[in-house]
Amino acid sequence: MAIISFSRGFIFVKTTKTAGTSAEVHLARHCGPEDIITPIFPEVQGHQPRNYEGPEGATFFNHQPLADICTLLDPAFFSSTFKFCFERHPIDKCISHYSMFKNSAFHTDLRFFADWDDYVEQGRFPIDHTRYMDADGRLLVDRAYPYERLQGSLDDVAQRCAFQPEPLTVREKTGWRETIIPTPAQRESIMKAFCMSNALMGYT
Repeated sequence: MAIISFSRGFIFVKTTKTAGTSAEVHLARHCGPEDIITPIFPEVQGHQPRNYEGPEGATFFNHQPLADICTLLDPAFFSSTFKFCFERHPIDKCISHYSMFKNSAFHTDLRFFADWDDYVEQGRFPIDHTRYMDADGRLLVDRAYPYERLQGSLDDVAQRCAFQPEPLTVREKTGWRETIIPTPAQRESIMKAFCMSNALMGYT
C-alpha cells in the first residue's frame, strides 16, 4: 500500500519495480492532510508521509496487500473507492529488481545473489499478484494498469478521481539498470513464476 485518499476516493496499491515510488510522489501531491500516505525508503525530499500509524503502532505500510488494507478501513468507504495498481512485464521487472540490489547504495547490503545467473537460480523474484489478488486469484483492485503505459494510466486515475492530469516528472530509483539478455531457459523460468500476473496482463 502507498496511498489511501479519502479526499480523492482512491487506494493506490504499490507493487515492486513498477515506478511505484515515482507514482506515489506524483499522486500524493493531489492528496489532502487527512489522507494516508506511507513512508518511502529511501526518503524522497518534499514527500510527506502522514496518518499511517494506528493507536498500537504502524498500521499501514509500504507495499501492503489490499486484502489486509480492506480489514482496516470502513467497508462502505472501501467499496466506494477506486482501487488500482501497476504491473510490469516479468523479464523487464526482474532485470530492474536485480539491478537495484546490485547497484543501489541503499540496497547492496540486502543483496542475496552473486550474479544474474544466481539471481534467476534462486527464484526470489518480485512477484506481486498477492498484493492485488485474493488467495483464489480473484482481482481485488478495479484496475491493474500496465507499467508500459504509465503516463496514460495516471491520466486515467486523475480523470476518475477528479483532479487535474499532469505529466509524471518524478523519476525515483532510476539509473541502476544493467544490460542483460536472459537465456531462453531463464526467460522460461521467470515467465512461469509470474503465471498469475501474466494471465491477467496478457504478458507473453
